[in-house]
Amino acid sequence: MPDATTPPLILLIDDEPELEVMARYLELEGYSVLTATNGEEGLLALASCRKPCIVLLDLMMPVMDGYGFLRRMHDDATLCGLPVFVLTASFQTERM
Repeated sequence: MPDATTPPLILLIDDEPELEVMARYLELEGYSVLTATNGEEGLLALASCRKPCIVLLDLMMPVMDGYGFLRRMHDDATLCGLPVFVLTASFQTERM
C-alpha cells in the first residue's frame, strides 16, 4: 500500500498524441501517471504496477479497444472493482 508521500496513480489508456499532454497535466496536479496506447498495454500495465486510483480509458484504439479492455477487466476479480472513466471522441447521434 502506498504511503502518504506516494502520489495517487492514474492509468491513462489512449492512442491519441494528446495523451502526453493530458498525462503531463495530471502530473502537474500531483498524480503519478502510467500511460498505455491500447487495451492490451493497459492490462499489462495493471499487472506490473501498484493499483491505480482510476483508469482513464478511450474506447476506440487499435490492438484491443476500450470495450475489450473493460470485458477483460470485468472478468478479473482483482481488477473488476477499479473505477474507470471513459473518454472518447466517438459517439452516435440520432438523425431526425
